[in-house]
Amino acid sequence: MSKIRKKRLDKLYLNDYINNMRKVTLKDVAREAGVTPATVSMIINGKRNFKESTIKKVFDVVKKLNYIPDVNAKRLSVKKTNTIAFFVYYVKSGFEIEVLKGIEKNATENDYDILFVSKKNQKNESYDAILKNLILSGKVDGIISVYFDIGDSLLELIHALRFPFVMLEDISKKIDSVIVDNKGGGYQAGKYLFKTNHKRIGLVTAPFDNPTMRERYEGFKKACNEYGYSLNQSDIFFIEYKDADYIGKGKSIIKMLHDQGRLKDFDAFFVPAGDEIAIGMELVLPEFGFYVPNDISIIGYDDIDMAKFVYPALTTIRQDLVEIGNIAFELLHDKMKKRYENEFYDYEIRKELVRTDLIVRDTA
Repeated sequence: MSKIRKKRLDKLYLNDYINNMRKVTLKDVAREAGVTPATVSMIINGKRNFKESTIKKVFDVVKKLNYIPDVNAKRLSVKKTNTIAFFVYYVKSGFEIEVLKGIEKNATENDYDILFVSKKNQKNESYDAILKNLILSGKVDGIISVYFDIGDSLLELIHALRFPFVMLEDISKKIDSVIVDNKGGGYQAGKYLFKTNHKRIGLVTAPFDNPTMRERYEGFKKACNEYGYSLNQSDIFFIEYKDADYIGKGKSIIKMLHDQGRLKDFDAFFVPAGDEIAIGMELVLPEFGFYVPNDISIIGYDDIDMAKFVYPALTTIRQDLVEIGNIAFELLHDKMKKRYENEFYDYEIRKELVRTDLIVRDTA
């Protein structure tokens, strides 16, 4: 077959394909979805004052039927607000503030405003409900969220709308995320403590239903196994992230151990729950006659700014929080640009990995 003939056939097949695609009309979508053509038109043109289930149903049918609007019709568009949301449990945590620095720098350079949304200020609403309302309100172009256990219905809504959404520390394959090598961080902390001859180590962590904490624990446990150390379950202490007084939580752990007469059982603590809790532990130990690092060593996690300035300066596992914010915005920005250009763009899930470093200071 000559190249010219092949080119003509390819063009013919392409035209047939396009014509077949265009046979699917807005009325077809409406009939399949069980709504009126006007409803379909308003939904695909960015009107969000419909039930979540209706919006999802319309977009599911659009995808199923491969509906493509007539190129001569009004172009589908997403209303651009130049605003993104940063969703946190409580904005005054050191972790969130450091991440925010990276988000803010990029947002400013790209002419975006940032809307802070705090779960703590909406106690009666679930995480999913808060975010569904925010997405359907049309007030923001995208959302960056600190990790929470995202529900199926919210996930379906995000996918159906191709809504730009980036989670910090979500290890599932369900949504865009910036993830940290938490196993590596836990391993680095454990290895350092064993190499510096610590024999009785306590672990202070959030519950292991948090995948971030579970991975840090698994990394630490790997180091334990390599050095022949058996970590007793009674030496693992759990804290809850239900309020922002993390330094107070650290102090309360030490007070509890003192009251139980157990402080003398430890010569080190690894605190994957975060630097602020580690700092609280460090600050209160002298009240009970224990000094850091002579009596008890401490390794935190995050390397927030305060870690450098507390005395003694905190040894910690550094995850570059500002860089995490940078990468999160870049992921979000890429999705937002694609959605502005085509509301039905291919929603590909992306993960970006950030490595950790052991920062040795004065507490270990």
